[in-house]
Amino acid sequence: MVHKNPGEGLTKTKYSDPRVVRELGFNVMVKNDGRPPHTAITWDSFDPDVFPEGSEGRAWVELRAAEIDREIEAMHAAGMKAMYWSDVFVLPRTLADKYWPAITDQKGYWSFDSDLMINLTKYMLDAVFVRFPDLDGLVIRTGEIYTHDVPFHQGSSPITDGPDSHIHLLKILDEIVVRKHNKLVFYRTWSFDGFHTDPSYYLTVADAIEPHPNLVMVIKHTKGDYWRTLPFNPTLGIGQHPFLVEIQCQREYEGKGAVPNYVMKGVINGFDENMEDAGAKSLTDLLDHDLFQGIFAWPRGGGWRGPYPANEFWIDMNVEVIANWATDTSRTEEELFHSWVRHTLELDEESARALREIALLSTRGTLLGHYSLVHQVGNLPWTRDYYIGGADSALKGDFEAILSDGTVEDVLGEKALAVYIWEMLPGPARQIRTHDKDLRDFIDLSIEYGILLYTIIWRSWIAQLKGMEGDQTGQYDVELISEGINGYDLAMQKYNDLSGSRNATEQVSSLYVPFQYRFTAPDPIKGVNNSINMWRWILDEAETQSTMRDDLKR
Repeated sequence: MVHKNPGEGLTKTKYSDPRVVRELGFNVMVKNDGRPPHTAITWDSFDPDVFPEGSEGRAWVELRAAEIDREIEAMHAAGMKAMYWSDVFVLPRTLADKYWPAITDQKGYWSFDSDLMINLTKYMLDAVFVRFPDLDGLVIRTGEIYTHDVPFHQGSSPITDGPDSHIHLLKILDEIVVRKHNKLVFYRTWSFDGFHTDPSYYLTVADAIEPHPNLVMVIKHTKGDYWRTLPFNPTLGIGQHPFLVEIQCQREYEGKGAVPNYVMKGVINGFDENMEDAGAKSLTDLLDHDLFQGIFAWPRGGGWRGPYPANEFWIDMNVEVIANWATDTSRTEEELFHSWVRHTLELDEESARALREIALLSTRGTLLGHYSLVHQVGNLPWTRDYYIGGADSALKGDFEAILSDGTVEDVLGEKALAVYIWEMLPGPARQIRTHDKDLRDFIDLSIEYGILLYTIIWRSWIAQLKGMEGDQTGQYDVELISEGINGYDLAMQKYNDLSGSRNATEQVSSLYVPFQYRFTAPDPIKGVNNSINMWRWILDEAETQSTMRDDLKR
């Protein structure tokens, strides 16, 4: 599945081509461009005033329906089942406005407490398969509802009453989609209320629904979002329903393919930081489970905006390995990695060893650069997409905890080690023999990008943690804080220079910005840059101390 950025144009990627996806061994393709099939029905037999003939909304719906017809045909022609990602609830604005009092609960939310809402949902799902009889099924998301790409619709989550809401929706899906139309439902458990991570919550819902081969739960492999340092998801492998494990290949919190970041060794065999955990730790631990149906992979997408990768090479590294493992789980992850390099890329053995070294180093460098094994970062999305947060907000609580625990030096040591690891990557990169000049440039520049990005993080953490320490004690390590700020400035300058003339070759991915994540746009003030500026006065103090030392020498 390609998950395009909400509100943006279609993602430019080979993974949107059904033929490419089929060649990788997948047997189902999920389309997700923010315009699901239930936004392409007219509602005529329910209420002809929803999209009347000749209206702008009617024209949009009919155009979208024709596109879906062609997309389904293309997926089938490639030899795959055709499914669509569908946020629920999403309803026409005209319908919602007309029936608003009858579909809302006492708090004003769309709710299954309303008989009309139940009937609307049943009608909508039935109408989808009446209009698109060749459609093989739907992927249902309730955790987040996006309507950026459907100008005549609005949305709201149906989960207003915890497990009961999921049970209501699943029973409707079972009745209409699974049994009436004999179609597939992939029900994503992703949520923010515990359904995704709490075994008790999950079983409360799952045990209330009769299992059926066409009803499949889709569960992320992490106990949370796609972050390191979190356990393997404890809701995997429990209950009586078939399940797929959801995996992101273009990691939205870790560079989005702008830099090497190999995660499939950890996904398949277990991440290093989880090896002492009890219970299942990896996909391999699920292989003997009869209800484990396979993987639900995102080759592209997740999150918002950039970085936009200049080349899909590092993303391919993850996609190829996980796709081929799912096709033949008897082969080891390392064997599959080398097969990709030798047979797909057609590179020699020395290049295979070099790429393997880069992959494994990137795994460790990313872990120590973005996360911490000393302090469990609480606000894990302090850096995500193309944003970098700082002590002024995103990292304030974590930095206070690090100072309280007395682990400042250990945490900064991790960040320094991350940079040291990233600086090792140019060595094996030189051993990769390829005649593809664009690929050669991308590999080298993406590694330079990674070195500078993690230097920015390391140096900024020095300045911020030591600055906060000084705020608390009244004693500032002027030399170290100055070193952090100056190092940050230099790395940021070099990093921004990457997008200069060399970006014309289209081999440099788009850059991070020194601002905090915000849903609508980067925060105009808060972020790592503003945080560094909180202690820039230290540079004047350092200059004063340097002048005093020079005077004493005279």
